Amino acid sequence: MVVTLSSSSLTIGEHNKNTNMCRASAWVVFVCLPPIFIAISAGSAYIMYNTPFRGSGFPWWMSVVMLWGVYMAVVRLAMWHLILFLPRAPFAAFEALRHVGFEKIGPALSVTTALVLFFDLACILWSCIVSVLIAAILSFWICLVRTYGE
Repeated sequence: MVVTLSSSSLTIGEHNKNTNMCRASAWVVFVCLPPIFIAISAGSAYIMYNTPFRGSGFPWWMSVVMLWGVYMAVVRLAMWHLILFLPRAPFAAFEALRHVGFEKIGPALSVTTALVLFFDLACILWSCIVSVLIAAILSFWICLVRTYGE
């Protein structure tokens, strides 16, 4: 049986107070980290556009690479928005975003995105699946903001 480290009644504000989290460093992460994911995916898409690795290019390759960066950026934005602006939200919501959205789905998306690039028509389906994942993260984030926002 796995024991969770965070209590379901612990709020983000209480966790921040207990860990003496520095808001300045949280702001730096909130502002700087998501553009890094976008820059990595945009740079990869640019390289793929200029030097296609198989014959002529397939335009859906770009969306597959870009949507990976958008997904990672949206998950990080949601996580740090909770930390900075929703102190009454349960800490379990942050943990769910971190453990499931970033640490589990993120690496899986990275590996499968690299594999999907070798199958042209799979790129279309994969882009749709990642778009649904992004919509799910946004829906969860909006639900938390509406419930625990001021």
